[in-house]
Order: sequence, then C-alpha cells, then structure tokens
Amino acid sequence: MTAIGEVLAYMPVKGKAPDLARTFRRVARILPEGGVFAFDLPVAGRPAMNYRSWQEGLDWALMIEVAEDAGAQRLYRDIVVFRKVGKGWRRSAARHVLQVPSRNSVVTALREAGFRVRTAEGYGEWPLAARRTAFLARKRD
Repeated sequence: MTAIGEVLAYMPVKGKAPDLARTFRRVARILPEGGVFAFDLPVAGRPAMNYRSWQEGLDWALMIEVAEDAGAQRLYRDIVVFRKVGKGWRRSAARHVLQVPSRNSVVTALREAGFRVRTAEGYGEWPLAARRTAFLARKRD
C-alpha cells in the first residue's frame, strides 16, 4: 500500500489533524503479514519552512506562499493561479494545511501498530524535498 506525496499530512483548513496512529492501526489490520506500507510526510525540524515561490508561462502564473507554525505542527500553503482565458485572466486560490509531526512520533506510532520501520530521504534515486521523510513500514509476522 502506498500514499505518495504527503497525502497523509493533509488536514481540514479548520479542525484537528487526522489521527495518524489510528490510520496506521487500520492499515495494519488490512495488510497481510509481511505487507508493505510506504508513504512520505513533511516532518518537524529546522530550518522552518517559510518562503514564497512563483513560476510563469505564456498564459499562466503560479504563486505559492508557505508558512510553518512549528508550535502547532502545521504547514500552510497559500496557492494563487492566474490563467489567461480569452482576452482576460482568471484567478483561483487555495489553501492547503498539513500536519508536520516529528519523525520519531511517526516511527513510534508505526511500531505500536505492528510495523517494522525504515526511513529514507527519498524513494530509490528520487530524493524528496527538504524536511520530507519516506517511511517504509513492513507488517511484522
């Protein structure tokens, strides 16, 4: 089972973070012995993830502002996209909120759910972005 691209980190804009330990227990129940669960998450650490970025093409522009609240273990991504439509431009915006747990808390929760765990900074030859960790968990026999 895989959950690539930090999908387990996403949470409601307002509300509490999903319970990762509960998710891990549910995954352990459905995986056969020796089954593998691979996923990645942004993890707590330094430096803080606070930056702005933009990209543009002939008929589009994308702007992203990232702000981390380390105390709340949250990462906020505000994304604005402009697309040329006919003679005008269309603007759309979205806010993504992600939980940013500690690496050790994720490893502990996986072990308590019945997994052996390895962590990595990427998948094979494909590195993850800074402060992201891949978790490779195998259900114990």
